[in-house]
Amino acid sequence: MPCYQVNRISVKIEAADRQLLEAAIKSLGVPYIRDLNDFAVDGISITGSRAWLEGPKYQDKLNAIKRAYSKQVVAKKMAQKKWVGTWQKTETGEKITLKKY
Repeated sequence: MPCYQVNRISVKIEAADRQLLEAAIKSLGVPYIRDLNDFAVDGISITGSRAWLEGPKYQDKLNAIKRAYSKQVVAKKMAQKKWVGTWQKTETGEKITLKKY
């Protein structure tokens, strides 16, 4: 009889604004399902302040969602403060330079 094991990993995710989280997921171009405040994205379930991964192979995708969410938060603040920003790729990731006019 075949035997297999599914490892579920729980990760804390700080994404209070669900509209920004949805915009972040959309910006990555990955298919997802939204049910009220919960999301399902290819092996990742996001409920409340937790993300459940169906194994460690989805960690990179979750990290991409977290980075995209951070960009959405920065974009929202830039719009509120009327700042202009430019994203630049660096050796360690991306950074933004903000200017206020």
